[in-house]
Amino acid sequence: MTYNYNERTPEFITVEELNERQKFLLMESKTFCMLPWTHLHAFPTGPAYICCAAEMDHSIGNLRESTIKEVWNSDAMRQTRTNMLTEKNVVLVKSVMSKKRRVFSACAIALIKDLVIILAV
Repeated sequence: MTYNYNERTPEFITVEELNERQKFLLMESKTFCMLPWTHLHAFPTGPAYICCAAEMDHSIGNLRESTIKEVWNSDAMRQTRTNMLTEKNVVLVKSVMSKKRRVFSACAIALIKDLVIILAV
């Protein structure tokens, strides 16, 4: 499936379209979350985190000291994504992963609402 970035209609994917690895990561994994690939949480003072529920003492960068591109592609972000894909604990979100479903659901709902608003504009 190729995504058309000029399309204004949201893309829907069914579970049947996922391969076994994707199903495992999205539904069973204790470490995976899609937000580090789609989201960055930052405060006006500069500290950036992989999501709004991340440990506040584990900033992945500072947007007053680095560009968003530098923070997005930082060693910390890359290592977080790699750890999630390989079922390794993610220190930055240790408490989040224990309540993954609830936090993920809240973040996903917010992201989907934003996406629908953007697409509708």
